[in-house]
Amino acid sequence: MNGAYIWLIIAFALMAAEIAGTDFFLMFLGGAALFTAVVTFCADISFSWQCIVFGIVAMISVILWLLRYFIRIRRTGINETYQPNAGHDALKGLETQVTEVGSDGSFKIAVKDSVCLASSSVRGVAYQVGERVRVVSIDPETSRPVVEKIS
Repeated sequence: MNGAYIWLIIAFALMAAEIAGTDFFLMFLGGAALFTAVVTFCADISFSWQCIVFGIVAMISVILWLLRYFIRIRRTGINETYQPNAGHDALKGLETQVTEVGSDGSFKIAVKDSVCLASSSVRGVAYQVGERVRVVSIDPETSRPVVEKIS
């Protein structure tokens, strides 16, 4: 069996395993395995060179993933104490920012690497994109975070 087919199987397995993950990390390693498969198809190289190619491309892809991860955290300014599977109580006290404001006065806030609709703790308060807010509670009817402005 050609080594390229083995790398294709590894790439498919890593990319399929990404379905269970949330950080997009395995997709980068799957891309490195796919790149190694293409190189192996084009140039008949030994297995040790295939491993070296995979290792180099995997290191570059991990560095790119880390850069993407840290840029996203710096851009959103999210408090890293938030635990996504801890339920609504984990949102209380979260300091974040407004990411979108609708024409009807509705707005969305950044929560980790996504956004969600939120409600104001005070009726009639207008929010601006980029404004810092703190989650004070969760609306029991809509399950939306209720926020207040940070002074």
